[in-house]
Amino acid sequence: MATATLTLAETGKQLIFNQALNKVDAGTTWKFHIFTNNHTPAFADTVASYTEDATAGYAAVSMTPSSWTLSNPSGTIEKAAYPNIAETYTSSNSSTPAYGVYLTDSTSTILIGAALFSDGPYTLGSAGGIINVAVDLQIA
Repeated sequence: MATATLTLAETGKQLIFNQALNKVDAGTTWKFHIFTNNHTPAFADTVASYTEDATAGYAAVSMTPSSWTLSNPSGTIEKAAYPNIAETYTSSNSSTPAYGVYLTDSTSTILIGAALFSDGPYTLGSAGGIINVAVDLQIA
């Protein structure tokens, strides 16, 4: 399973605060994307900072808001976890390296955050394959 530490983007922080303050619909679906450019996520990033995978058979995954689970594992850090996401590549030409993931709003115009795979990039063979990713958000 791929692991990565999510870097929250400035635009993502704004969206989360707006959702918390009920200025936008808190039930808005987020999207999970794979990026193929070797870029280290930063607070000032935007969606344009990332090159989404264009491999045939790939599609961004919608993340249902009700599927997130909340916990307080240490008493001081709130954690939100999303169930395992399996990105399945069925293309016969999936040799593009996958460097990490990024999250956006439902329209893919607002960047919430991004992460490099800690042990990536992953390059799948010509038969395609699956990349399993667990998404965790922590707020200190």
